Amino acid sequence: ARSVFAQPNGELIVTANKGAHTLVWRVRPPDDIVQDSAVLPLSGRGVRTQIGDRIYFAVDRGLVGVKAKDLSAVGAVQLESRVRALAPTPSGDRLYVATAADSGISIVDRYSGRVEMGVVLPAPPADLRMDAFGRYLLARFPKTDSAWVIAIGTNRLVGAVPTRWETD
Repeated sequence: ARSVFAQPNGELIVTANKGAHTLVWRVRPPDDIVQDSAVLPLSGRGVRTQIGDRIYFAVDRGLVGVKAKDLSAVGAVQLESRVRALAPTPSGDRLYVATAADSGISIVDRYSGRVEMGVVLPAPPADLRMDAFGRYLLARFPKTDSAWVIAIGTNRLVGAVPTRWETD
């Protein structure tokens, strides 16, 4: 297993890479029976929407998503370059995506699949994270323990704060 995504209903979505594919399984502990499975293109990082209905994975130059309920695919999104980081809003209606090609953060609308330029930062962020209330997006500085703070309501850079960036 490479990643495990806990679901609100107690199920787990488990992923593993095998060759040129990412395998996705849905299980309900303590049972060890796979309830459903899917095969995706080889993917990197994945994120779960806070309400737990979808999981999005970074692929070569875009995103692919699956519905957590049955692992069916949702529309793929093509981007200009490799995905560096992504973070969903708590409602899951938008995904904020940083790519390797530029210092901007793109906003992907979950319903239309459209990609819009959201915020341009002074440098490409190393990682993205949504605050617990969904009011601010934190974008990690590339080489120091600091973060840019972006207001979600206006998609504007509010400022920067010194902070330790933990993996959890």
